[in-house]
Amino acid sequence: MITQRDRWLAAGAIWGPSLFILAWMVGGFMINGYSPIDDHISALAGIDAPSRFVMNIGLAAYVLGVGSAAWPLRKAIGSSASVALFLNALFVLGVLLTPDGLSSNADLLHGGFAILVYLTLSLVGPLAALSLRRRGLIGWAIGSLTVGAITSMSLWISLGETNSGLFQRIGLTTTDLWLMVVGIAYLKGHLSPQRSAGGSTAGGGAGG
Repeated sequence: MITQRDRWLAAGAIWGPSLFILAWMVGGFMINGYSPIDDHISALAGIDAPSRFVMNIGLAAYVLGVGSAAWPLRKAIGSSASVALFLNALFVLGVLLTPDGLSSNADLLHGGFAILVYLTLSLVGPLAALSLRRRGLIGWAIGSLTVGAITSMSLWISLGETNSGLFQRIGLTTTDLWLMVVGIAYLKGHLSPQRSAGGSTAGGGAGG
């Protein structure tokens, strides 16, 4: 049974990533010469960037939306994936509080938080796949594992010099879109465990 409070919180998995994606799409048009293929999203939230206000709204929306959704979504993707999701939102807050150009120390912290954002986001899909597999939701498990693989590979490539902005966007957006789909499915009750004729949950317990 999904409570009304859980519904409100879980909806953050939909509007949080949506506003984040919208922010970097809009912000990219606000800086002359900015290339979404070569330039990282962080540049849009830099101290002197004209798109800073828009990007900060997107980052804050992600932190609030995803951070609040992590708790109710544990029932859908398991406790381990939910913890990774909450930590991801927490590290995004760190990125928000240490914008590019603030100071040399802040730039170091920014880079560290960004790496942690990549790591935790890459773990969400695979950890969810383990829980979904135990609950008999094989299609969801395969999809989640695939999302994790695409995100991990893309974010790793984005640390290089070639097309780093493009691969960063592919990596982040892949899991963000998956999260939005999970949020919608959770609200519609499509992620409940499959049950056999005898009433027992397929694939074992609730998982986590």
